[in-house]
Amino acid sequence: MDNYFSSNLKYLRELKGWSQSELARQTVKTCAMQEKVNNKFVKPITQGAIARWEAGENSPSIDNIVVLAKTLDIKLPDLIGTNLKAAQTSQVFTEEEKKEALKQVLKEKGFLNDNEEMSSEDFNRLIDFAKRNKDFIVDKKDG
Repeated sequence: MDNYFSSNLKYLRELKGWSQSELARQTVKTCAMQEKVNNKFVKPITQGAIARWEAGENSPSIDNIVVLAKTLDIKLPDLIGTNLKAAQTSQVFTEEEKKEALKQVLKEKGFLNDNEEMSSEDFNRLIDFAKRNKDFIVDKKDG
């Protein structure tokens, strides 16, 4: 496996604030979704496997790499072929930066006035609303 994978796996996991155990738990959800889409069972990833991969002791199967990429919400080539920590750019935002960017867009679109503020609770409710209504918001093209 490329020498970036181990460091990227740890870096992305830590960016999400997840322990190795939490990442393993999150892969269970991804594996269940993959099974529904591909009709192919992919065994969930264990914390021990994650620890060995981060330490560079072992390499994951391609199925596991796909699950990790989906779980960590990153493109597969970036997970294995880019030094993400070194290439830390505007693609990586803190939660506060995300909130500020969303507030700016809402102000530009007329949903917030310049003197209105958006609390963390408001932000989280808006994100929850968007998640619940994703099928309505995102136009899924066939094909």
